Amino acid sequence: MKSTITVNTDLARKAAQGRSPTRLGHIMRLRSFVACLIGLMAISLSAHAGNSLCSSNEEVLFSCALRGKTVSLCASPELSKDSGYLVYRYGALGKSPELTYPENSIKPADAFTLYHSSYAKGSSTQISFQRREVSYTLYSESNVFDVNGSGIAIEKFGNRVAHLKCNEKSKVVGNLSVLTKLEIPEVAYRDLP
Repeated sequence: MKSTITVNTDLARKAAQGRSPTRLGHIMRLRSFVACLIGLMAISLSAHAGNSLCSSNEEVLFSCALRGKTVSLCASPELSKDSGYLVYRYGALGKSPELTYPENSIKPADAFTLYHSSYAKGSSTQISFQRREVSYTLYSESNVFDVNGSGIAIEKFGNRVAHLKCNEKSKVVGNLSVLTKLEIPEVAYRDLP
């Protein structure tokens, strides 16, 4: 009885060079895993852009659904203290925003105020702007042992007009700490009405 043995010459050559075919298989699986991970990240980021009022070339710093509408804070690709822009948008997805602030691209430091605190067990960010006599504060709170939440608080002449809380399942939070590098005027933490 004749026995036939087929040898993969490439694997045999690599084994003769001291490289284990098992190790090579492991490396190939790792490369495939990394490629899949990068692909999933790209899909995830594009899905986030689709759940916001940011344009496809803007970075989504924050976005969430609230009562059938969406609130988004978007940044230009080249955002720095000297160039680029931040823009707040509110409205229904797929339609022109009901409110865009600022209406023209200006330096973030000239349009917004900021409170940001990051600590071992969480962070808190409040970014505010004034439009005529109405002030808007977009906030995001993330704490391990305390209340988490985000939304928009709206006041007119210091009195609460609305406090809309985000649907937390729809929330997209990007890198809000980038706001601290923009020289936006800092304000004290406010208990929102």
